[in-house]
Amino acid sequence: MAKFRFKFKDVLYYIIILCMIIPFSVIVLPQYMLFKNLGIFDSVLAIILPGGYGAMGFFFYCQFIKQIPNDILEAGQIDGASPLVLLKKILAPMLKDCSLAYLVICFCTNWNAIDPAIAFIRTTDIQPLSIALKEAFINAPEVFFAPAVLYMIPPVLVYLFFSEELVRGLSFEISIMKGASNET
Repeated sequence: MAKFRFKFKDVLYYIIILCMIIPFSVIVLPQYMLFKNLGIFDSVLAIILPGGYGAMGFFFYCQFIKQIPNDILEAGQIDGASPLVLLKKILAPMLKDCSLAYLVICFCTNWNAIDPAIAFIRTTDIQPLSIALKEAFINAPEVFFAPAVLYMIPPVLVYLFFSEELVRGLSFEISIMKGASNET
């Protein structure tokens, strides 16, 4: 959508961006009914699937794709590439850093999410650590800080492991273009 022109493109773009301000409490009932019908209620998928898509991802990818020069896509079209081939062979490799940055942001955001777990997970064995941490604070506030420090380790490790990709993805730097400019 970032590079293609069609009628009502801007209206659709702003509608999707407006979806970013919809609070969880508004979408919890439709998601609950959807997960019940799909058979993923009270499973780990009920937490993972909604965390990986949404208006933020759409906005994030649109902003990155807008930075890609039109000349690259036009060259692919001149070579006879269809829009699907352009996506697969040209855009997808360029989106590697953007995708990794988005995954890091999604992981850190959803790692701390309590509301979806409370709404969609009933079995205590598969509840995320955020719920266990909340229970530890309620039941034994004097020992709350030890599990809280342990709870912070996975997001910190993810950040440290993917920090370069995160910086490149957030700066909307196109790695293929950067590599091509260093070769000359």
